[in-house]
Amino acid sequence: MFAKGTVQTGAIDFGTVRAGTSAAVQRTLTVANESSVIIDNGTAYTTRDRIRATLGTLPAAISSSRDYFDLMSVGRSSSNTLSMATDLPGIVSGNIAVNFASTAAIGSPFFAVEGGTVAVTGIVTQVANFTLGSSGAGQLTSTDAAIYSGLYGGTYLLDFGNVVAGTSVVSRLSVFNTLAASAFAENLGGSFAGPFDFDGFSGAGSYFSDIAGGTRGGFNTVGFDAAGQSLGLHSTYFEFYLTSNFRGLDPVFLGLFRIGLQANVIDATVAGVPEPASWSLMIAGFGLVGAAMRRRTARAA
Repeated sequence: MFAKGTVQTGAIDFGTVRAGTSAAVQRTLTVANESSVIIDNGTAYTTRDRIRATLGTLPAAISSSRDYFDLMSVGRSSSNTLSMATDLPGIVSGNIAVNFASTAAIGSPFFAVEGGTVAVTGIVTQVANFTLGSSGAGQLTSTDAAIYSGLYGGTYLLDFGNVVAGTSVVSRLSVFNTLAASAFAENLGGSFAGPFDFDGFSGAGSYFSDIAGGTRGGFNTVGFDAAGQSLGLHSTYFEFYLTSNFRGLDPVFLGLFRIGLQANVIDATVAGVPEPASWSLMIAGFGLVGAAMRRRTARAA
């Protein structure tokens, strides 16, 4: 009679790891030659056949130390090492077929017998990335301030431009997770410093932890109130930090970032005076009007 092979390892979960942050994750797959007993006229017989086991097609990102197991006599087991690659993000899911064949002795033919399967799962996550945006007043730009290199992950400038004395302006900052939405994309978390109120500048401050791939969040209001402020340039700065998060994993610190704030307070009367370029256009316009009036006068005469 033929031997019976069994898969002794249940479903294999490789767990959750970040892409590129660790070596391949390994798990052990064990199979065995399970003794088969038959009863013939009250007498029990145990097969002496040996079992050979081989692996079927492996899911993407999964590899094996070898595609076969040691030849097993009755009651013996054999193991292979399965590895999940962590260089590329993605979801690992699938079934591995284990094929069994029975032989009476070394050198004898093998006969296929009932096989088994083992399910494998795993997640290789992708660390989040971001862009900083603004809406409302002011212009937000990314700056390369060498003086802050090594201290900040990046620096930005929100320039409110000219602000008329006695008036105020407001901008709304936000963070965008640039990853495409997926089951393995990590979320953005972090915090804008605040609340603060200094030299006319103010910020509400905000904390966020769940900005998924392809979405925007972390909204934070920043403004400048020119009431009571002296004419001229005003500036200050505040900071924010970001983390990349995924359930079951420790957060990854993406960096501390600095946002400079700038506004130039001008007098209301100055605000009404045209710029030099505007004067040129006005003068040219006056000239055209004068020429038209002269032609009209000539026709009337």
